[in-house]
Amino acid sequence: MEDPDAAGFVHWVLYAIPAEARFTHRGQVPANCRQGHNDFGANGYGPACPPPGQRHRYFFKLYALDNTPSLAAGATAAALRDAMEGHIISSAQFMAFFH
Repeated sequence: MEDPDAAGFVHWVLYAIPAEARFTHRGQVPANCRQGHNDFGANGYGPACPPPGQRHRYFFKLYALDNTPSLAAGATAAALRDAMEGHIISSAQFMAFFH
């Protein structure tokens, strides 16, 4: 999850998601997925928090790969992009606003 209105601030990096992974409405990440390092300085999800009165866009991007990246938990978005290069077979994205 990235915020391009805050210079591409990374809120969440989630990868190595197996096809059989199931997510609940409570936001719990399946144990067999890896969470990366966000721009808050931690691993996992960092919530949307634009300055008061500003509307920001948040992009969620999903990639189908022909392999599983061999990155340990805590990888950065840049490291994941590098690891995915040449392995993307399909992609989708969702954009949401928050203000």
